Amino acid sequence: MAVRNLSKLDRTVFQPLGQILREAFNDGLIADYTPSGSSATNKVRLNFADSSTHSSGYNRGIYLNWTQTGTKTGSAEINAFAVDFSLRADCPYVYGMAVYASHIGNPTIDFFAGWSLYLDDIGSNVGGIVGLDLGFAASTSPSGRHAFIRCRKHTANVPDTVLLLEGSGCAKYLLKFDQTGNLCVTDASAVAGNRTHKIKCNLQGVEFYLNGYAA
Repeated sequence: MAVRNLSKLDRTVFQPLGQILREAFNDGLIADYTPSGSSATNKVRLNFADSSTHSSGYNRGIYLNWTQTGTKTGSAEINAFAVDFSLRADCPYVYGMAVYASHIGNPTIDFFAGWSLYLDDIGSNVGGIVGLDLGFAASTSPSGRHAFIRCRKHTANVPDTVLLLEGSGCAKYLLKFDQTGNLCVTDASAVAGNRTHKIKCNLQGVEFYLNGYAA
């Protein structure tokens, strides 16, 4: 596979790429790719050598600008970026999106985030807004780790916190349960105060509860 460093707009690369994209959108082109052999490979690889210097704006490797004008109904969705897996063979690790970062020369960076999501105002006629939507539909449980979110450090440098809430008006509640169940259990035990519920936790296989008191 040929690898080209894109330090400037190279017509020999972008003109054929543009033609392929036009055909894909106009004709519904589907490109089939079947990796084979015993070594890892990339279907598409773009190397960007960014030497630009500016004080505002964005430098983006791939930019998608989606304009929605067609009305969708029923259970229709818009997926600006979508990945479908059909897992039929063994594989140690599977990630829908993988991000890796490192540094050379110890540059000054004010803030770094592996994933950034910014939701601006999308109007008042919206039924629900969440920053991250996670859903499980698996019918069987794995033999090991099983969680909506996993946090783990790979260095001796321990982060200050798992969840950082910035600003006094970050949210109305730390946690919100829409019903009682496995996590939030109704409990009116006779204890000091007026406890009404408790939140279930697990520490190395041992269950314990965080007490909740009515305001």
